[in-house]
Amino acid sequence: MALTYKEFLEKDLDLAPLGVERNASFERYFCTPLGAVIIGSSGVDGIHFCMINDFGEMVFAVSPLNGVGSYVHPIAENFADFLSLLVTVGGSDAIEQAWMCSPETFDRFLRENPPTEEQKKTIQQLRHDLSVPLMDHPFAYIQRLQASFDASKIKFTDEYYDVVGEKPDVPAEPQGFSVDFGGGFRKARSEKTRPCRELVFDYKFVWGDEIWHIPALYLFAEGVVIDYCIEIQPQKVKAFLDKWLDSLEDNSISNALRQQIDSENPLEVDFLARYVMNADEIRLKNGSSISYIPDACLPEGVENSEKALAVIDHYHLDPLKAWSFHRHSCLGATVKESEQIRSFAVRLQRRPVCVPGIRFQNPSVGDVICFTHPVSGIAYQLTVVSYEQKKLSDQIFSQPGYDYPTCYTQMQYTLTPPLPEEEYTVRDCQENEPVRRISKMPYEPESVNEACLGIIGGEDGPTAILLSPKDQKKNFHEALSSLRFAPATQITWEVDFWVKTMADKELSLL
Repeated sequence: MALTYKEFLEKDLDLAPLGVERNASFERYFCTPLGAVIIGSSGVDGIHFCMINDFGEMVFAVSPLNGVGSYVHPIAENFADFLSLLVTVGGSDAIEQAWMCSPETFDRFLRENPPTEEQKKTIQQLRHDLSVPLMDHPFAYIQRLQASFDASKIKFTDEYYDVVGEKPDVPAEPQGFSVDFGGGFRKARSEKTRPCRELVFDYKFVWGDEIWHIPALYLFAEGVVIDYCIEIQPQKVKAFLDKWLDSLEDNSISNALRQQIDSENPLEVDFLARYVMNADEIRLKNGSSISYIPDACLPEGVENSEKALAVIDHYHLDPLKAWSFHRHSCLGATVKESEQIRSFAVRLQRRPVCVPGIRFQNPSVGDVICFTHPVSGIAYQLTVVSYEQKKLSDQIFSQPGYDYPTCYTQMQYTLTPPLPEEEYTVRDCQENEPVRRISKMPYEPESVNEACLGIIGGEDGPTAILLSPKDQKKNFHEALSSLRFAPATQITWEVDFWVKTMADKELSLL
């Protein structure tokens, strides 16, 4: 007989390592269904799992950050199947995200996120103590359940309909412009979310190739909201989409190519901001961004969001230009209706961008690689102090049925004159070799790729996490190659520079 949720509670077992934390003080969200019995939460982004009185022991995943119509999805026909899914895929993340996956992306997620040692212990305990079986074809099971389920039968609270702006059998109201302290570009939930005061002005300045507009400040009891409307040249957006549109839709591109695309995207305006109001610094709580592309640049089948159109309309912006909209919510230093804002200042800072530098291959101990900083023009000398082929312990990767690459090369070097480590990276140009499967079970994915090997490398280059304290010699720096199955006969190293391309911008708005 299948284990019920009530019987499971009597066992007092902990599912937290698998992403299902029990919390007696859990606060329900606007999208938590009526009659929901909370099983647990993932601990991030408000995601939680429940059963609903009207649907027996069917288990649902609830995610407040999903879009309208996608907050709640069934994930298991009963609690016993939910446990079976957890032990099969190793945690709740893949189960919760299955609704937006294809079979390929679901398998890739499992490959890139193998169970941790703590998760393996919990899985073994569930299988041993409760005889929880593995599930054949977990994605097909979830997909079949969700395809046959009528989500319109789920009931919600009035707060839910306040948020989404619609009720059953009532046409949804059009998305209009609004501001609330939550920080997002979304429709206000109630009269209480309107700003207590709006300071309207059109502060305009040029920064780099962009024209920036700050049209207004919005004052709440909790703090201040500020909008940025950044004008982008349409021809830049058109050229970017002509070059990269196909790659943007390809999930299999390399990390290096993805980084290059992001760096060339004119709508990705990456900046930091510090705020001072009435001589007091106020802290950024959160921020969000959306973009607008003029009709002449829009790819076929793509439309601008209603939220972006509402911002264009509200601030009377030119719809023939491209725009990047950013909204920041800041805590503290608020003023009452009867008080005055004496001053409001902003310091804007552009994040550094990656500039590829020199490449070199297979250096030997004592070799000196000379190169010049692409921006400052300063000449540097990288002297190789040690260059060793090493191997990870076989105990680091213990997932049965898979063969992991464990060979890597460690290079230690000095750099003259010194350069702060946050301003450059020395990395292996090749990514980690894919993991190989040496045995197959029905529930396992077809293959595993290199992303699961992030403990030693990442998209910004290899790290020195594997080095022991005795290796950390004064003034020495380390670089690690990507993982391979056999010792590398040739490695191409690249020096990348993180360059600040624009001076900071000091603004006195009031």
